[in-house]
Amino acid sequence: MTATLDTAGQGADYAAICSVLAQVARTADVADLQDYMALLTDDIVFEFPANPQAGMEPNTYRGAAEVRAGAEERRTRGMQGPRTHTLHLISTLSVHFDTPDLARAAAYWTYYTDTNGTPRLNSMGQYDNVLRRTADGWKLAHRVITIL
Repeated sequence: MTATLDTAGQGADYAAICSVLAQVARTADVADLQDYMALLTDDIVFEFPANPQAGMEPNTYRGAAEVRAGAEERRTRGMQGPRTHTLHLISTLSVHFDTPDLARAAAYWTYYTDTNGTPRLNSMGQYDNVLRRTADGWKLAHRVITIL
């Protein structure tokens, strides 16, 4: 995927999409779930791979209620959320606009634990995202998570 910036409007949209993806990563670690969920569409889909290191089976969450329940579970397990000392970083972001209101964005991610002491790289992978323009701006509509 490559960024296609044919107009000034797409440049602003590219920046907004980058901001949404950064906010999703940040709010997973430090914000309340209301702030996290505000970045997602109501029909959000998250596809998680198996993660034996974390004791997680593959799972697909469909809709805001399921995604929120999954986030609550990960917070209960100490995998994300305030005071868990975790850090999700995204990098090497590329954006492609399918239509003026629909974009695909790929990014690499790294996930660190123990950030209050000696940070430890726990896992890394790729996010394949679909974002949709809504009345409230760009929001994440679909995410496929791959562990590399």
